[in-house]
Amino acid sequence: ASLSEKQTALASMDTIEALMGVEGSAAAVWYGWLAKSLPAHWRFGGRNRRPPLDPLNALLSLGYTLVGAEMQSVVQEAGLDPALGFLHGVVPGRASLVLDLIEPLRPGVDAFALALLDETLRPEHFQMSASLGCRLDKSARGLFFAAWGRARWNWPLPISPFAGLSLDASEPELSTDNKTETVGDNSLRAQCRRMVRVLRTRLRQQGEVAND
Repeated sequence: ASLSEKQTALASMDTIEALMGVEGSAAAVWYGWLAKSLPAHWRFGGRNRRPPLDPLNALLSLGYTLVGAEMQSVVQEAGLDPALGFLHGVVPGRASLVLDLIEPLRPGVDAFALALLDETLRPEHFQMSASLGCRLDKSARGLFFAAWGRARWNWPLPISPFAGLSLDASEPELSTDNKTETVGDNSLRAQCRRMVRVLRTRLRQQGEVAND
C-alpha cells in the first residue's frame, strides 16, 4: 500500500489504536522505500534505535531527540503536563504529550538527515561499536550541529503546515522575549498553540472553562 492510501485510510479510523496502527504501517512503507532507495554504502535496512545501527538511523535518533527536548520546554512553558498524551498512552517516565506534538515534525528531521547524507557526510564520518551502535565522529558532529543551526531558520517549511499559524489573541501567549528565538521555535510553539486552542474550545463547550 502507498502512503497516499494510508492517508486516505485515516478518515475511517474510529479508535486511537486503529489510528496508531495506520501510523505504524505508514512508517513501515516510508522506511521500506528508503531502504530500497538509499545507496548501499549507507547500510540502511529500516528504522532501528537504542542503539542505531547505521548512519541514517544515527542521524534520525539525534534529530528526533533534539526536537523532542525543545518541544518539552515549549510544553512546560505552556503550563501543560508533558506526560499526559492523547495518542501516546501515559507510561511512567515517558513524555507522551511531547511525542504527540512532534509527530508532524518528524518528516522535517527525515528531510534534514537525508540532505546531510546526500550533500555533506560520508561513511567514514561514522563509527560503530557493539555497545553504542552507530555514532557520528567528532568532525561529523560539528557538521551536523552547524547544519542544524542553519536549518532552524527555515524550520517550518519542510516540517509543519501549521508553523505559520498566528496566535489567537484569546489564547495564552507562549512566545518569549528571547531575541534569539528562531522560526523553528515558532514552529514548535505553533504545534503547542494549536493543541491548546482545541482543548480550550472543547472545555468551553463542556462549560468547564470560563469565556475570556
